[in-house]
Amino acid sequence: MKQLARLWQDITRYIKDKSFFEALKPENFKYFVLSTQNITGFNVETQQFEKSPSLALHLGTTLKKIM
Repeated sequence: MKQLARLWQDITRYIKDKSFFEALKPENFKYFVLSTQNITGFNVETQQFEKSPSLALHLGTTLKKIM
């Protein structure tokens, strides 16, 4: 739940929807990717996670569970 809260805090910079499930629409997928990259510290130049690489996997698993 803490991971989803961090994701929601970051994604609200891009999406102004009132509901988390409304933000899960396919047209907002790029914002989920950007927010996940921001949270995990993904470096675009080196293509590596600098902060916590396992968090990206945990977020994917958690999102699958709530769908």
